[in-house]
Amino acid sequence: MSTTYLIVMIVGMALATLISRVPPLVLATKLKPGRKVQRWLKQVPPAVMAALVAPAIFAPDGQIWISYHNADLMVGTATLIVAIATKNFYATIAFGVCAMAFVNLVLN
Repeated sequence: MSTTYLIVMIVGMALATLISRVPPLVLATKLKPGRKVQRWLKQVPPAVMAALVAPAIFAPDGQIWISYHNADLMVGTATLIVAIATKNFYATIAFGVCAMAFVNLVLN
């Protein structure tokens, strides 16, 4: 493939992305969703995070594995406890990363 072809493709895809994302964003800034919609939208980030994290914790090798030998599950549980206790996003992330690093260093 030529360099010109690649540049045209990249610019074309950037324009397609821009055209498909800007109009809804402009419309969304002018509309004020109702209370029910706002309450529902507040639940989207935790639901997405749970959908991303749960398979890694409960099925680290592709099969569901609920056991105290499952290091991912143990670290995830401890991190959940820290999240509930502190209600601090950064403290939770820092604890989870440090706990997982510690477990990987000790167990591997």
